[in-house]
Amino acid sequence: MLNKFLNLIMGSKGLIDEANETSIEMLIIGKEMFIMAINAVHEQTTKEVLRTLAQMDKNLNRMEMDVRKKVFSHLAISRGEDLLKGLQLNIIITDLERIGDYTKNIGELVDMMPGKLEFGRHDKTFEKVKNLALELFDLTYQALEQRDEKLAAQIIRKYDTVSKTVDATIKKVVAGKELNETVEKRHVGLVLLLRYIKRVSAHLKNISTSLVNPFHQIGYRPGAYKS
Repeated sequence: MLNKFLNLIMGSKGLIDEANETSIEMLIIGKEMFIMAINAVHEQTTKEVLRTLAQMDKNLNRMEMDVRKKVFSHLAISRGEDLLKGLQLNIIITDLERIGDYTKNIGELVDMMPGKLEFGRHDKTFEKVKNLALELFDLTYQALEQRDEKLAAQIIRKYDTVSKTVDATIKKVVAGKELNETVEKRHVGLVLLLRYIKRVSAHLKNISTSLVNPFHQIGYRPGAYKS
């Protein structure tokens, strides 16, 4: 009986490690989805791309449930050992799952806008925001792998650049300074795409805060709220 119990305990330690590895894999899949969706902006989304994104999103959903199950099983058997790590993982995977949702939304939006999307004077801004988001994926991967607080702080700063750039661009478009009374279809697409990219970036930022914030402040800017 004792050996059986010890085997359960040792096996549960593997569960938390497996859950952590699955969360990293979810991040990699999220980046793959983002690249696939964002590349379609200047090309033409096909039904095959949408089907692939939908399938990858379902895969992320299954992986999220798998992580939760493993974390719960580990905590139940080990009586709370690695409690903080388990709770952190449960928060992180929610952000990872939401990244899949927003990325799928990008693909769906591009499919609704026939032809290649061109944004005129805002093309460079779109490229800048897109590239910053891709940087955030890579930095988040490194930060989680290395448990690097300095990288986490860098992610938060880069997210600030994404956020400010997106908000300023959207304000220009919808304020009517460039347009008369109507918003062109391409600018509608631009506004929605920028918002989706900002949300993806925000979830990557949220993940990074798990490395620098106490548990109850994960997802918030460090020092924004006094404990």
